Amino acid sequence: MSFNFSFVLNKAYFTECFEQSELINLAPKRKLIFASGLIIFGLLLNRFTDTGQFAAYLLMGIGVLEFIAYYYRKPWWVTRQMWSRSANVTVTLIIDEEKIATQSIYHQLVIYWSDLAEVIDTPKGIIVVTSKNTRHYLSKAYVDEQAITYITQQLAS
Repeated sequence: MSFNFSFVLNKAYFTECFEQSELINLAPKRKLIFASGLIIFGLLLNRFTDTGQFAAYLLMGIGVLEFIAYYYRKPWWVTRQMWSRSANVTVTLIIDEEKIATQSIYHQLVIYWSDLAEVIDTPKGIIVVTSKNTRHYLSKAYVDEQAITYITQQLAS
């Protein structure tokens, strides 16, 4: 059984990729805790020590920068992807008995079924996780349900 699909890596695709990957990502919560901790530690350092206030204000400033980076993480990630040379490039996705492969003019990727560790279903697509813990997003807008069922069956076997 073999499937072929083509799609363009445009802003809408990158935005969907970020949003669906964010649903299973725990790192943003850790970043908020880290930023809050920096600010609180800076406030405590400022309040309860008699040393120079430079370190306290530096920690609070870094904490504020972390909050700003957290707030703008999606537009920054999408912008970085749009600046890359793979933006607005047509990608061909090939799913067959041996592998999942993507091909574009700049990049070829092959994931053999033996390297597949997990398939995470999201509302708008699936995230394919390899044994090396790399994640690849496939949108349901471009991959039909039969192909997604085939991928999950290959993982089970």
